[in-house]
Amino acid sequence: MLYGFMGFRPRSDGFEINPQLPKDWPQLEITQIYLHDMVIDISAGKDSISITTKSGQSEKPFFVYLPMGKWYVNYIDLEGKASESIVIVEKAGQGIPVKLETCKMLRIIDGN
Repeated sequence: MLYGFMGFRPRSDGFEINPQLPKDWPQLEITQIYLHDMVIDISAGKDSISITTKSGQSEKPFFVYLPMGKWYVNYIDLEGKASESIVIVEKAGQGIPVKLETCKMLRIIDGN
């Protein structure tokens, strides 16, 4: 489920994600993923991905790598406040930085 349908690939500085859900699956949620001294939950739907930090914090810079395209990214802080940015992934290997010390949740929406 994690590596196949979710398209999750751990990296030394974060992880790649490229969900490939069957057409009749509205969403897939995988919880309690231990990665870089953190526990995260990931939920993926047809056009969006949500990543929630449940506990812990990575000591190193952390990146989420998405497929090429235009993405709307909402960073939700520890108090529930959101800040939005538009990210265009123009080449493979381009990661979105996540400031885990201030970001509790990352909501990513396909803008293509």
